[in-house]
Amino acid sequence: MAGMRLFLVLAVLGNVLLAYLLVFGQQGVFTYLDTKHRRDEMAARLERVENRSLEISREIRLLKTDQAFLERTIRQQTHFLAPREVLYLLPGASGRTAETTGDAAHEE
Repeated sequence: MAGMRLFLVLAVLGNVLLAYLLVFGQQGVFTYLDTKHRRDEMAARLERVENRSLEISREIRLLKTDQAFLERTIRQQTHFLAPREVLYLLPGASGRTAETTGDAAHEE
């Protein structure tokens, strides 16, 4: 009877130890949940990067093939004016002036 009791106590202690390791161990539930959370964040980041890459690929294709898109993009990024185009600068509208951008409104 004493041997059976000792076996039962050791089995219960072993189960308690295994339950503790299952929850708090190096490969336990909390570690699993943390890893799952990081994986979800990385998957979302990967999706954003893939979407941005697709947008850039589309823009590159348009820049290579669409002359109007190329002209519009150059004008937006460099603030160039087309011939016979007038640029109106309103005070306080964006905080930028012709002096700060290096642009000058001119007509041909």
